Amino acid sequence: MIWKEIKNHPTDYLILVSGVVVSIGLFLSPYITLATKYLLSLFLGFFYAAWGIWHHRQKKSLSVRVALEYVLMGMLMSLVIWLTLEY
Repeated sequence: MIWKEIKNHPTDYLILVSGVVVSIGLFLSPYITLATKYLLSLFLGFFYAAWGIWHHRQKKSLSVRVALEYVLMGMLMSLVIWLTLEY
């Protein structure tokens, strides 16, 4: 099912993967400070939520429930990254 979705919307998923890969690359960079990594974790959560809302709007399947799911998952993702940075 996911492969069919990727085949139908390759640009959308290329944007998602590119954003995640760039974020991971920045996280692993030795030149990035801890404070910047905290901001990057917030950006990554926001990026994921914005991407999901944009993607479903393009497909004309956006609803409040779907938007809320992406926002909450983005917040959870940011929180998990934020908490793991402290250890």
